[in-house]
Amino acid sequence: MSRSPTSSEEEMAQSFSDYSDDCASDSSREETIYETIRATAEPATKVAIIAGNFELAELIKNHKDSDIVPFREAPAYSKRRRGPHSGSGNGQSPSSLSAPRVLLRSNSDNNLSV
Repeated sequence: MSRSPTSSEEEMAQSFSDYSDDCASDSSREETIYETIRATAEPATKVAIIAGNFELAELIKNHKDSDIVPFREAPAYSKRRRGPHSGSGNGQSPSSLSAPRVLLRSNSDNNLSV
């Protein structure tokens, strides 16, 4: 038996369809969807169901705070990953203040050609 949507569900769906054509980029569309969900104050399970993600809705519904396992201590980091300046003795290596090489922006072409 299907049920008719509530007024808040209709407003949310209308808002999604209004902005889906008007937004130029996916990021602005996602931001609009997020703001709409926040504005309607729907519970997370209901939002997941409206979005069609029933597995997530079930996971949220069955979640218990007792299932969370807290960290007992800070995780140990590998000494191999600290780099050549880690043995300087002063506790702060010069390389720890700069961004790792992996996070630097590349000079590659960002245009997608499909």
